[in-house]
Amino acid sequence: MYLPDEEMGEFVSRMSTWDLNLRCSANNCHYNQKCADVKQPNYFYLDWRLQDSTGKGNKYSIPVSKIFYVSGSEVGDTDDTCYMPVFPSKKNDNVWYVGNFFTSYFYLVFDQTPQEEHGKDYIQIGIGPRARTPLVGVSTD
Repeated sequence: MYLPDEEMGEFVSRMSTWDLNLRCSANNCHYNQKCADVKQPNYFYLDWRLQDSTGKGNKYSIPVSKIFYVSGSEVGDTDDTCYMPVFPSKKNDNVWYVGNFFTSYFYLVFDQTPQEEHGKDYIQIGIGPRARTPLVGVSTD
């Protein structure tokens, strides 16, 4: 996940207040140990609120567990360092970039109706939680 500088600063500030043995800087939060050795509560959640230009929005949460972390070797460090996969964006824009971890918890629907049918200069993106158990092809009778 890549965040604009302001949001990255807020993320680092909030993570630094927890007693998780994390080391945080303006660029990342990491543990000085292998990911397999990280000791933390079974789960905690990263929560945030996304809103559009009208101020409407929703709160989203992603559980953080050992599968969330990234070994340092995947980001140019050593395996003796374990990173939270949240980094500052290098694009100097006000956009969040989310990856497959986000989409493993939420469906994204890209709707071009505003542009295609109403001539607007934007599309809509719908976000909804994924069902824990797939219900495709299951009869409710």
